[in-house]
Amino acid sequence: MRVLSHDSRRVKQTQIFYEIFWAVPPGAQPSETPSSETELIGAGAEAFDPKAKAHDQNLWYFRRSSLEAAYQNLEPLAGKRLLEIGPGSGRDTLRFAQSGARVAAVDLTRNSLRQTRHRLYGGGETVLACQADAHRLPFPDQSFDRIFASLVLMHLDWQRLGAECARVLAPGGEVVFVEPLAWHPVAWLFRQIGSLFKPTQPRYFRLKDIPELAGAFDSVHHQEFYLTSVAILPLIGPAGEPAWLQPIRAGLDRLDNALFTWVPWFRTWALMAVIVLRRA
Repeated sequence: MRVLSHDSRRVKQTQIFYEIFWAVPPGAQPSETPSSETELIGAGAEAFDPKAKAHDQNLWYFRRSSLEAAYQNLEPLAGKRLLEIGPGSGRDTLRFAQSGARVAAVDLTRNSLRQTRHRLYGGGETVLACQADAHRLPFPDQSFDRIFASLVLMHLDWQRLGAECARVLAPGGEVVFVEPLAWHPVAWLFRQIGSLFKPTQPRYFRLKDIPELAGAFDSVHHQEFYLTSVAILPLIGPAGEPAWLQPIRAGLDRLDNALFTWVPWFRTWALMAVIVLRRA
């Protein structure tokens, strides 16, 4: 996805990968492209890239329960200063802006910010977009009340990112990460043989890495998602879940929650986690 690492070669590979991944097709070029590293966006594109839309929808339909848990931790957002690290196609960016937050979006790749421009086009929302390294955020201390990042830790130095998030977060603020974990058996096998993100050399997060990420914060909470329910992922398409699949998915989600409660060790094998860091 989207941001930096301390290893310069790995950083360059990640940046190249996501510039290509989020590239706007020639027939859907925005009428204006970002002209500086930091700018306000809210208009300027005629269409949203279909490739990014399909990828975005497939991921969202499967991950929506973890994302909804993340959103609940961020709310209420009206009037809050929110930083999003790695906006991707801008789906979450738009939701935050529509909820009344004053949003800034940071990404290492310009094409991701262009996708965010596409997403916001015509809606009346305004977002500060900044092409920057998440390890060196271009904002003063205590600039934000909330920070959100999804699918980015696998590309970052966790300790440096945690310290930088703590620096720009105001007292009483929260940071929420939605992140894939390292040890789900099916995901682990897929990553070995055919992961789309393999060229970026991702370093997948483990629950035992939380202290490294959270060292600069006063409290931490995490919730895990998707163990057996991963079985339905191939059945979800861009249009979402077919009606017959919804009760099956709900039953598997309940089973996963029970397993995580009865045998906490199973949390290590979850596919996703929502991690909430707080400053007093």
